[in-house]
Amino acid sequence: MEYLVASGNYEDYMYSLVEAYNPVAAEGVMCRNTISVSWDGYLFDCDFNQMLDLPHY
Repeated sequence: MEYLVASGNYEDYMYSLVEAYNPVAAEGVMCRNTISVSWDGYLFDCDFNQMLDLPHY
């Protein structure tokens, strides 16, 4: 995200994400019923989010 802001592309990127959202595709995404726990006890709603250090509060 820092790169997007610094390069002036953040707004366009966010707009692209919103325009590309497909609720039908969202039904089939992974990690809808999986949790991951880090070594220090933080919960994550997906191992992908754990690797990005995005805890699920």
